[in-house]
Amino acid sequence: MRRSYRQSRRRLRAARRSGAGLDRHALRKSVKRLRAQLGLLRPDSGLLPGLERLARLLGDERDLALLLRSLPRRTKPSWASAVAERAQRRRGALARRALTLARALLAAPARDFARGLRR
Repeated sequence: MRRSYRQSRRRLRAARRSGAGLDRHALRKSVKRLRAQLGLLRPDSGLLPGLERLARLLGDERDLALLLRSLPRRTKPSWASAVAERAQRRRGALARRALTLARALLAAPARDFARGLRR
């Protein structure tokens, strides 16, 4: 579990540095893995609700990225432009909220996280 936590921290740094959707998606997968492990080994952990919320925010952001990718590219009907603009704004807001939450949840070094599990 310490390795999963460390990997989540690394992926958070990469997502913050690059700002790329694929890096946020990698963070989401890592957070979901950590959440599953923590749920099995420490179902009473106070970190679980935050990890669930983070995975949901990152998932919603990813869904909007895929929606934007599926909109017509060549001939843009008027509705497509409006949808794209709204989706892009919402996606940015979700990404900011997710990264802020991730920074709070993954603030402790992996060593301290592992120590907390032993208690």
